[in-house]
Amino acid sequence: MTAPSSLPATWGTVGGTSITGYTNAATWGLVFVTLSGPYIRNPPPGYPIPPYPGNVESSLTALPQTIASGTRLQLFADEAAALVSAGNASYS
Repeated sequence: MTAPSSLPATWGTVGGTSITGYTNAATWGLVFVTLSGPYIRNPPPGYPIPPYPGNVESSLTALPQTIASGTRLQLFADEAAALVSAGNASYS
């Protein structure tokens, strides 16, 4: 269930499929996921940029950016949940 103040968001695409969900400040906890396919990350303007410790890339601020399959990265929980729900990542 999404909070009443949640806003729809699209964070990017995997295999041409949009990775979408809902975002609000309550979903900005950081979690790790491992991608099961290349992810073209392109979050909406104003979406906060996580610190990305542990990533192959030291910074994912240049957008859009293609992140390789098998990459373990730290994302905000809302974006991570959308990737996992779409079957394109697993929590790690």
